[in-house]
Amino acid sequence: MKNKSVTKPAVKPSSDFSNLVDIVAYLRNPDGGCPWDLAQTHQSIRPYLLEETYEVLEAVDLGEDEELSKELGDLLLQVVLHAQIARDRNAFGIGDVIERLSHKLIRRHPHVFGDTSAKNPLEASMSWEKAKLAETAGSKKDEQHETSLFAGVPKSLPALLRAHRLGEKAAHVGFDWPDISGVLDKVKEELGELQEELNSVSHTDAENKCEATDSEDARNEIRKAASLTNSVMSSLVSLNSQDG
Repeated sequence: MKNKSVTKPAVKPSSDFSNLVDIVAYLRNPDGGCPWDLAQTHQSIRPYLLEETYEVLEAVDLGEDEELSKELGDLLLQVVLHAQIARDRNAFGIGDVIERLSHKLIRRHPHVFGDTSAKNPLEASMSWEKAKLAETAGSKKDEQHETSLFAGVPKSLPALLRAHRLGEKAAHVGFDWPDISGVLDKVKEELGELQEELNSVSHTDAENKCEATDSEDARNEIRKAASLTNSVMSSLVSLNSQDG
């Protein structure tokens, strides 16, 4: 669907959010807009969203406020552009994004806007997760996808980051190590199991392994080793979290 013609906005710097929205809308205006912006889709600008996110994180790590302000602006552009692309196909607009976020913030903070309480950050986080589970339990989205404490952790996250977020969510419901010694014991246990499995595989001579490559037993051994490797990595992530 082609964009409807829009009025050219004031071309000057402004702190007015609506002016930014108007600028992006005009960039995608078929009558005088930018050919590059007009050609973009959600998929085509997906890499830029990821890139800008990492640049924001780098600015945070550097502790440079001016750079952080700049990179947050670049990230905000991605949000506004995605919303404009959606608006151009009559799906939703930036106003819908803001309204849904506002509703979400109110729902997820019953200890602020409701009749519950939270005395510390952990209780507040648990209150958020409880509200989230209540929301997703009957949602249409979760009729097709897993509904659980971990359902909100994107599968597209980098593996180590996803493991960290899963561990955080488990900790919110009390599944956490009381101290670092328990995590160390688990790391040793998982490493021992992995070493045992790798030793078992290595005892098979090269010729037999070649012959067994397509066998069900060989595939099972590969799956088992991969599962044990995942367990080791998960334990290491827990160890890192304990260490702060």
